[in-house]
Amino acid sequence: MANYDVKKVSRMTDISVDTVHHYVKKFRKFFPGLRRGKFNALIFSNEDVEFLIRIRTMNKMDNLTLSEIKKIIKDEHNNVKVTKKEEVVNNREEENLKIDTLERPLEKFPIEKLENFENMLTGIQEEYKNLSENNALVLSETEELKTKSEDLKNMMSLIYTKMNHIELRQQKIIDEVNKGFWTKLKAMFLKPIRVPFLWRF
Repeated sequence: MANYDVKKVSRMTDISVDTVHHYVKKFRKFFPGLRRGKFNALIFSNEDVEFLIRIRTMNKMDNLTLSEIKKIIKDEHNNVKVTKKEEVVNNREEENLKIDTLERPLEKFPIEKLENFENMLTGIQEEYKNLSENNALVLSETEELKTKSEDLKNMMSLIYTKMNHIELRQQKIIDEVNKGFWTKLKAMFLKPIRVPFLWRF
């Protein structure tokens, strides 16, 4: 928000400093944002500057005295206050009506609509019950499938263990067969040859 001192306002509006002070003294309570700053100096807002220009226009252009201007502005402020007061009263009445309606909703509600709502609520409750039962069934089946899956997993592990055991036994048998074969072959070829004894004559 812009803040202006008296000299700045005087230059902006082409109203002398003395006249500005005179307007402030005469219409002090009607300025929207006028305040005091350091050393008690007047500080004006944009709205205050517009208000000064309006007073000056009414005084010089419309040839109205300051007393007449003050009466017009006072009437405007009173009308604004009355309007705001009426708005507050109307808002309070609306709020009271809403509260009254909320406190006693069934008194002004048609019976047919209430019956429809009750039927809808019953249907929703039944559907929720069915969904809950189906959900319980699905959970049960899921647990059963999980158990079967674990059983299958254990069976597969057992099968793999047995297959490894069989492979080891097969390898052992093959090794033993190979070992016996080479032993026999070795015995056959490395068997000492018996040469018959020759007598010398």
